[in-house]
Amino acid sequence: MKEYLIQHVFHKKKVMADKKLVSKKLTTYLPKNELSMSKFDSNGVLSFHYYDPMAIASSFVNIPESMYAYKKEFPDIFGQLAIASLERKLIPFLTEFGAFQEGEQVREYLDIQYSQIEAFLLNSTIWNYDLYNTEEGKDNWNLENYSLLGSDRKPRNMDVVSRPYPMRSSAEPTELFIEIESKYAVIGLTGPVISDKPTVIYIPYHLHYLPQFTVWTTTDNSKETKWDKINQLLYWCPLKKIKENYLIIAKGKITESTFDNAPQRIRDIAGKTRTLNTVSNFE
Repeated sequence: MKEYLIQHVFHKKKVMADKKLVSKKLTTYLPKNELSMSKFDSNGVLSFHYYDPMAIASSFVNIPESMYAYKKEFPDIFGQLAIASLERKLIPFLTEFGAFQEGEQVREYLDIQYSQIEAFLLNSTIWNYDLYNTEEGKDNWNLENYSLLGSDRKPRNMDVVSRPYPMRSSAEPTELFIEIESKYAVIGLTGPVISDKPTVIYIPYHLHYLPQFTVWTTTDNSKETKWDKINQLLYWCPLKKIKENYLIIAKGKITESTFDNAPQRIRDIAGKTRTLNTVSNFE
């Protein structure tokens, strides 16, 4: 472990100083042959954990974290995790990840993790939510301090981990993105709409979008989009006549859909979607 940590520190130095990346090759010994995997049919799940050693080490010793390095590394790392599942016809499930809450850049680090989860549409469970976290005992396990609840059960960085997502989809989800700073978010569905039932989207209204937010969709009828304020759920019926349906969310009452100040990903989608319409301003 000591030798590995030294190598990893050197790797980080190269990234931070020279802006160069040495790609990591993740290894799994799970079989890929059909005979071994056939017993799972189409219901198998590949469960994996991911914690970056340097991010953990920086919580104990004075090693500066590099958000630049993580932004460059994580797309490749999370991509390998997703591919390892999909090539075995298994559902990828990141069953444990997180960050030490006393880390200097914990918000940025958590956001990078979630950005990759969204980019690869991974199922995921963050570690952890400890009702009994204390200043002395932390999470009461090896002095870990990952809990989204701190001492006295005070929430920590809940706005970073609470993000819009489709709870039920009437077509295949292929796009999920949010920029925490601006609150712009997008959900994209591709392929045939297989149900007349609406897609149900969780909107963290109380954390991100009070007192008002605007929605644009490829749906040409505002009656097809309804807002349940009490449960923070948006009901949206995608169009069956098109292959790609999008829904964009923005904070505030915005009357023009030019998206000039939106993140590049939002502008790209708005630019290629001619049928995008302002549905409503929700409160």
